[in-house]
Amino acid sequence: MTRDALRTLPRDGGRFTVVPTDPVREEAAEGPDLRACNGCAEDFARTLDAEAAITGEVRTVSNPILDIDVYLERLKRGAPERAFGVDPRGDTGESFDRGIEYLVKNRLLERSE
Repeated sequence: MTRDALRTLPRDGGRFTVVPTDPVREEAAEGPDLRACNGCAEDFARTLDAEAAITGEVRTVSNPILDIDVYLERLKRGAPERAFGVDPRGDTGESFDRGIEYLVKNRLLERSE
């Protein structure tokens, strides 16, 4: 559910065009965690002729506290990775929805240049 929102909200915000990941989906699913694979997410993005790679992770800090982080890696040489995070309270679908919506609209779309 969070993955779907992360693919939809940036596109709906008019700042990003989400490219189809079908050509690399199977390889990406079989490989290591995209945040811990030493640049494979960026390699997949380049294979797709994308201008940036957006990855994310969700962690449970404690029962009522979650951590949702999204990383934006522009593929231009020398552009630093940007990290955006939100810590929603409550382990429910509604808290995930509110958290990812806030993160995308108020962090990623506002400061992604």
